[in-house]
Amino acid sequence: MVYRTDLMGQASGIEATPSGGVRVPANLTRTGVFTYINQDGTKTRELRHPDDVFEQHSLDSLADAPVTVGHPGTVTPESWRTDAVGHVRDVKQDGRFVAAKVIVNDAAAVKGIKDKTLIELSCGYTCDLADEKGTYNGEEYDARQQLIRYNHVAMGPKDWGRAGNDVKLKLDSAYSDYVQPASSPIMTVNVNDAQELAAVRADRDAARAERDAAKVDLVGLQARLDAVTAERDALKADASPAKVDALVQARVAVLDGARKVLGAADAAKSDSELIGAVLLKHDSNFDSKGKSPEYLRARFDFVVGSYSATQVQLDNARVNAPARADGKPALTDEDVQKKADAFKAKNATAWEKK
Repeated sequence: MVYRTDLMGQASGIEATPSGGVRVPANLTRTGVFTYINQDGTKTRELRHPDDVFEQHSLDSLADAPVTVGHPGTVTPESWRTDAVGHVRDVKQDGRFVAAKVIVNDAAAVKGIKDKTLIELSCGYTCDLADEKGTYNGEEYDARQQLIRYNHVAMGPKDWGRAGNDVKLKLDSAYSDYVQPASSPIMTVNVNDAQELAAVRADRDAARAERDAAKVDLVGLQARLDAVTAERDALKADASPAKVDALVQARVAVLDGARKVLGAADAAKSDSELIGAVLLKHDSNFDSKGKSPEYLRARFDFVVGSYSATQVQLDNARVNAPARADGKPALTDEDVQKKADAFKAKNATAWEKK
């Protein structure tokens, strides 16, 4: 942020107020490219674009701004009684100018206006300088003023600025050779130090970079927080008694089914591993690739059910088989295996049909 004091044209159309003061319609500032001479002799051309000059917050900062004689620096409530001789009102856009009425009630300042020793105006304000180069209305510029916020409007003598009667340049080292007329009140000239400006710009850029980095960090932290919160909520849901009971029952069912088909089940293996082993045992050509977990579990349940039904039938067959004359079991292990194989072969495709 930098401080600016841009000189404007002469006041005209002076009216008297009931209290003995004066009311002065005037152009306070304008759009365009302003050239500022730095203390080291270098020049900075700064664009005052209409979008920035006529931005509503900028115009609002001029309303009721104090009027001073010369630039006393920043006017504050503590310095107002000493610095202010009037105020500004009725701020509006008038073509490329910011126009307003300047009301002055201080006796010495009113006398200076009437004597024409105080006839030009200069705004004191702050702004941000954007590192932007370009051409505006045929004039090249090196930077652009943004976020213009006014503090006061100063009055000065004729030829306070060097750009004619309607537009004056800001007070900087270009005016260091100006000799104050004896009849004119004392004025303070603000000098823009180039090195200080460069340091301010560097600090501003560093602050912006730090701010942008902080925004990126904040987005990352928020995303992590959202993920942790979602994970916590999922764990809470999984840890509910009903959920735990359902998981335990499902696990027991897989272990029991695997034992029926495989003869034993390794409890260290996952459900998907046990289900795959059972389906492969039932059908050595079975390929589980591309099959959904729901499909595999449903087929597993069918295979286990088939093995259970086979065992019941074989047990019944042993009990009901007629006795043999040679004393051997009515249904040998070989007979049982043949019947089991036949049952499995019959039901190998029954799952798909069902």
